[in-house]
Amino acid sequence: MSSPFPGMDPYLEGHLWPDVHHRLATEISRRLTPRLKPRYVARLEIYVVEDTEPEAEIGIMYPDVEVLTADRRRPLSSQGGAPSGEAIAEAPMTVSLAPPEVRVANVEVRDATSNKLVTGIEILSPVNKRGKGLEAYRKKRERLRKAGVHVLEIDLLRRGERSLASTLPRVPDTPYRITLIRAGADVAQVWPLRLQDKLPTVPVPLRPPDADVPLELGPALSTMYDEAAYELSVDYRRDPPPPPLAAEDVPWDRVHLFQVDERAAPSGDPDRNYFHMKEALIDRIGIPAANVHPMPVEGEDLDGGAGRYEAILRRIAGTPAARAGRTARTARFCAP
Repeated sequence: MSSPFPGMDPYLEGHLWPDVHHRLATEISRRLTPRLKPRYVARLEIYVVEDTEPEAEIGIMYPDVEVLTADRRRPLSSQGGAPSGEAIAEAPMTVSLAPPEVRVANVEVRDATSNKLVTGIEILSPVNKRGKGLEAYRKKRERLRKAGVHVLEIDLLRRGERSLASTLPRVPDTPYRITLIRAGADVAQVWPLRLQDKLPTVPVPLRPPDADVPLELGPALSTMYDEAAYELSVDYRRDPPPPPLAAEDVPWDRVHLFQVDERAAPSGDPDRNYFHMKEALIDRIGIPAANVHPMPVEGEDLDGGAGRYEAILRRIAGTPAARAGRTARTARFCAP
């Protein structure tokens, strides 16, 4: 089963991200290798970063628990040196104060003969997008640029600060972004990406006179998703990991809106719930009209309308665990 999203899947940004990050780097390296041979090679670079602000990821990428070590030793007896003769109790557990270490995988394109770094493909991790980690990453990127190394930056995380936010204020604030800084250049090529956008095919620059080679990010992500069977670990019935999706980022073409309660009144009557739903919500979002399903309560046959409504929901949502019903002036859709 493929991801239901045309580009980046926001559901992969939570506890699955470390696995996604490593697999994506591996797939990018695999896809580039036949295009780079024989003059260049693609190699994985894995380095360790201390996450000095792990609280930002508690409940998202890190489990919502503390790692504790129980101390099962008995309390010290009075023979242990307590002057009063009272036993000194040992702490029942210890908590590590060392920041967690994050393994970050990236791809390096190197000259096959000299092993000199030509292009760094940086897949950003949450630790690269906040605090000291962001500062360290910016310094690394600038160091590479000045050393004559191209930097292709892949940011597929909605949370955190953009690495070029302060220097590229005109770039749209989209959930995802691909940035290419060519060696020694004073400008950056930027691909702002919305949730509904397919991931682009981007250039991977080499040494002149060699031409750029294409990197197909969309197929790379799709292949990785299928091979890892991420659909078995994702519950698409729940909200994606933080931050919440902006209204313009919701894939409304795949959303169907049903009512659970309605007053029996003519269409357009202000007494109807749908009248207020349309004014307050439906007219303000980009959901297609065909995906909005008001309850058919205009006629006298409310029982028949409730049955038709139930059939629509069963056809679209595939759920048999609900039924439509009615009272004197209302129609409801509820669990049996």
